Amino acid sequence: MDEKRITELERRIEELLRIVKSVSDDEKKYRAMVESANSIIINVDRQGRLTFINEYAENFFGYSKSELLGKKIVGTIFPYNESSGRDMEELIDRITQSPEAFKNNESENITKDGRRVWISWTNRGIYDADGRLSGIISVGNDITAQKDMERALREGKIEWENIFDAI
Repeated sequence: MDEKRITELERRIEELLRIVKSVSDDEKKYRAMVESANSIIINVDRQGRLTFINEYAENFFGYSKSELLGKKIVGTIFPYNESSGRDMEELIDRITQSPEAFKNNESENITKDGRRVWISWTNRGIYDADGRLSGIISVGNDITAQKDMERALREGKIEWENIFDAI
């Protein structure tokens, strides 16, 4: 190979290395942002298995990453059925088939110690290079206190209506 060709190849290699470093730096920034968020952030594949869970979610649900990654979301952080009887396997199946139909939804979830909690979820599909749905990224926020307050208000209203009717 002549000197000019070698110099051009070296230049291209250096340019590619700069690009790889830049992507790596961006990925580190993205990961740091996701890990430091005060929201539950998870990824689920098309089969409903957890492929990512951030540190906040670990702490919130009481599981370590190693206890959840690769496991089905239903039976871990989602109960099989909500207290209302809603079938969560069916819901997760519908979300993993059509995330845009469930862009925002609320569900009853469960922590490792068995507490029932309410989460407001924002879901978005993850698509591969060919445009095929490969998974879901979901960001969740705890709304348990809000749900408890709504229930207490409903129960208080019924109690006052009963008192008023008795009078």
